[in-house]
Amino acid sequence: MARAAATTSSSELAARFAALDAWLGEHTTVWQHRPFVALPAPWEATHPEVAEHLRAADEARVADLEEEVEAAWASTPARLRAWRDEGVALAQLPALAEARVRLDERWARGVPGRKRAQIVAFAAAVRERARPAQWVDWCAGKGHLGRALGVLDGPALTFVERQAPLARAAAERARASGLVASAIVTDVLAAAPSLPESAGLVALHACGALSDAAILAATRAGSPQIAIAPCCFHYHPGADALPLRSTLGRRSSLAARGLTSQALRFATAEEVAAPGRRRRQRSREEAFRLALDQLLRETTGEDRYHHVPPVPRPWLALGFEGWLQRVAALHRLRLPARFDAASL
Repeated sequence: MARAAATTSSSELAARFAALDAWLGEHTTVWQHRPFVALPAPWEATHPEVAEHLRAADEARVADLEEEVEAAWASTPARLRAWRDEGVALAQLPALAEARVRLDERWARGVPGRKRAQIVAFAAAVRERARPAQWVDWCAGKGHLGRALGVLDGPALTFVERQAPLARAAAERARASGLVASAIVTDVLAAAPSLPESAGLVALHACGALSDAAILAATRAGSPQIAIAPCCFHYHPGADALPLRSTLGRRSSLAARGLTSQALRFATAEEVAAPGRRRRQRSREEAFRLALDQLLRETTGEDRYHHVPPVPRPWLALGFEGWLQRVAALHRLRLPARFDAASL
């Protein structure tokens, strides 16, 4: 089996963090704002050539840029290419050598194909690093990840999950596979659990504050390994300004500017990894919402962004005018009796 690449040293991580912090600080006006809320965007005055190019791009060209089609990028302004190239270089991490594991069909029963592939890859990478006698599956859901590690190496398992039925089902299914398993039912944001000493911790898709809570709990327990694949970085309920917990973080320009949950949404705004149907729906919804915002600006005379809460996605199939009427009725929006939908 191929071995994983050497772990990046703490000094290398610190240098990378400093470079990222400096780059983000230099380009704050480009990324730290809510798209379409301020019109024009704050950076358009200082980078007019980029603004002109992007505003002239049709939907197909935008898709090519998002999917890194080099022919599309070749004709973009130099400043836009530089942002892309600098960002890609700073985001490069040492690749793990490919590791493979094989899980039997009994484990895979009831696990969707996409999730199955993620779990298998995650488990393979984790066990290349360490194989503790016990694993904690944090925010476990149905416990598929923990059970995979258990089936592979036979460690004891602890499933931490807020929903009691899921936690119990995860432990019961693991025990049915001959594993030693227990469950901790708790809301980790309200009451951090005490973890077994020297147990490794894994978390796949632990959103925002849930990842923070996992790191804190594992650190307190002296966990020998923490393996987290975070998502939805902005998810910090009830928090606006977010705490920067590390020494490097507290000394960074991000700390000086203040890091908000809204700013962190930028990290998950791209949907190139989503299924094609989902991306098309999202693009259609964005177009409808922008058209609605423009209509409300004209109707109210207020040149500001009008936030409209989420609405049922199936309404998109009604077309713009049908969607608009449903949204207006739901949220009691005042629309003009006549308007040119095509012009919007």
